[in-house]
Amino acid sequence: MNNEHHEIQPKTIFQTIINTPLTDQDKEILTFLYQPIIGANALCLYLTLLSEINSTTGQSDSLFHVDIITTTDMGIKQIMQARKKLEGIGLLDTFVKEDIELGFNYIYQLNHPETAIRFFKDEILSITLLNVVGQRKFNKLFEQFQPKEINLAGYENISADFKEIYLFNEEQVLSQQEFIQTIHHQLKKSRPKRELTVDSETFDWNFFLTQLTNFGIQLPEDEADFKKMVLLYHQSLGIDEFEMANLAAKSFDYYTNQINSQELKKQINQAFYPQQKQRKIDPFYKDMKLSEEEKSSYRYNSLKQMENFSDSDIAVVMESEKFAPEIYLTMVKEACNLFPTNIEKYNVRFLVEHSKLPNSVINILIHFVIVIEKKTTFESEHASKIANDWAKEKICSPEEAIIYVKHRQKEKQTKMNTKKPFYKGKQQHIRKEILPDWVENPIKEKKLSKEKKAALDRQIQEFLNRGGES
Repeated sequence: MNNEHHEIQPKTIFQTIINTPLTDQDKEILTFLYQPIIGANALCLYLTLLSEINSTTGQSDSLFHVDIITTTDMGIKQIMQARKKLEGIGLLDTFVKEDIELGFNYIYQLNHPETAIRFFKDEILSITLLNVVGQRKFNKLFEQFQPKEINLAGYENISADFKEIYLFNEEQVLSQQEFIQTIHHQLKKSRPKRELTVDSETFDWNFFLTQLTNFGIQLPEDEADFKKMVLLYHQSLGIDEFEMANLAAKSFDYYTNQINSQELKKQINQAFYPQQKQRKIDPFYKDMKLSEEEKSSYRYNSLKQMENFSDSDIAVVMESEKFAPEIYLTMVKEACNLFPTNIEKYNVRFLVEHSKLPNSVINILIHFVIVIEKKTTFESEHASKIANDWAKEKICSPEEAIIYVKHRQKEKQTKMNTKKPFYKGKQQHIRKEILPDWVENPIKEKKLSKEKKAALDRQIQEFLNRGGES
């Protein structure tokens, strides 16, 4: 039913239900990932409805909408707007039944938010969040919710097994099959996930299909996913039916006459973001008639002759020349027990289309960021800064990129080693004794003459004879 035909009133009755309690992680996801999209009022309404639910029964008592008005300090119009935002993003399902005596009765079924991983993998949710908070904040949120990998290298798992600690009778499983099946059946009754849809009111889908028919091309087999993609690009980039049809006409398979979704994405990116021509240095054996194996051998031997180039460096260079950057990103992240997001793939695609770096050099950049710098995400701002630096240095090959990185790291290390140590502790003050001048410069003794010595001896003897009297 359309919400517009059922305007709520302060005395309209409602009841709130939820299948399972919300976890602390659910509440964090609501606050950090959903709130920027739905707004503070919608989140306030969700939490208010949740607070009315009895944790044992999973439902609230029958209440009046005036209770929501009092608690949230929102008017009827604000509550309706907040409710629609919750419904649109899949956090709320609204059911209504008309009663002869009581009028309309509502049931608000609260739904759990997506897990963080499913949120970021969902194109609609992730792109909508990106458009609201911007690239920098989006990357911080992704970093916050990304599963943390703990390095346990060198450790051995010595945890006890279940059967070592607990008594378990395997025969009981067979005897309790009926009971177990009943439990499984009850769990299957939980509400399935509702797929999000993009607003199609401003895009005439039937008119778009007519344009495709005029071009003599067909929709791909996964029509639902294709429609979702088209509407998403329409909403985010403002592409109308005519322009989308023209782009689709450049993206179809000549054998099947069906639109290639990946090719359409490429056409859209090329149309809305001007492409830079990549610089590329062709190998000396380009015009030689060699097999792929011979070319690989030539390449390996030429790299082997380079100074300070390890076998690991050679392997990275040769791998960088085999794969497209998006594929290479996926390989590198999976090797690091990470997963690539749609935003990261977009960042890579942006570098391919806007920087003048060859694909192999972009792959080295990806390797440098994820493996060497140990970044968990391939951020646009950081990657673009490196790409601009490499483009300025006119780096055109993967080996040049590796040499440049090593040179910069060596310079950085040298600067760190040449810095004078700075001691923050208090200097110890030692008291210096000042000696008298006669210690430093003793007066030289002068010898007495014989006459003076004899006279001095007589005076001493006379003094002694008088008994020491003065």
